[in-house]
Amino acid sequence: MSSSEQAKPDVKDVQVIEEGTVRMEYDSREVVFYNKVQVLNRDLSINVIRLFAEKYLAEKSEKLKRKKGNAEIAEPTGIKILDALSASGLRSIRYLKEIPQAEHVFINDLSSDATKQAESNCLLNDVDMSRVTLNNEDATMVMYRHRDPRLQFDVIDLDPYGTAVPFLDGAVQAVKDGGLLCVTCTDMSVLSGGYPEKCFTQYHSMPITMFAFLFESLILLKK
Repeated sequence: MSSSEQAKPDVKDVQVIEEGTVRMEYDSREVVFYNKVQVLNRDLSINVIRLFAEKYLAEKSEKLKRKKGNAEIAEPTGIKILDALSASGLRSIRYLKEIPQAEHVFINDLSSDATKQAESNCLLNDVDMSRVTLNNEDATMVMYRHRDPRLQFDVIDLDPYGTAVPFLDGAVQAVKDGGLLCVTCTDMSVLSGGYPEKCFTQYHSMPITMFAFLFESLILLKK
């Protein structure tokens, strides 16, 4: 049996997960990472981006009107989002389906398996593929390549495994002026004082183990 045949999942390994308005094929062998406990995180991100987009596009429209005066102008209608570490593409597809202002989503992951599954999940959810860019590349390289103001994103979402620190320099250069960065760090054991040396290396801070460790973690991230 060839390696490609061995890699094919059995039907019993694949299940369809429903989240929000989206369905996703999930291989229980974890070929592509899926974080089951991050549903609330994704729900919050959708609501925040939706509200941000309303205000952002209104302000953008007002600036154009002031600049052009009485001349006819094309109203800005949508936002461009980068899901830099997309994995299965679930978050990206929810953005397209549940955020009315989401005009285009750039779906990127370093794993080719993840990119293939993201494409499969797009098709499963009848996504208009003209509104999607599927990309298989290092997230930092993608963002550095989009530093030009004409190429920048209105919203960049970073949801890495662990700290987001390695991606922040590229993100702040690839997001538009007045745009939105959505950053998730899942290394709470580091931020809450479990590994002080690692925390100092990544965040240039020394945590103090205390009962209010969640609050302290937020301060370290903001710092």
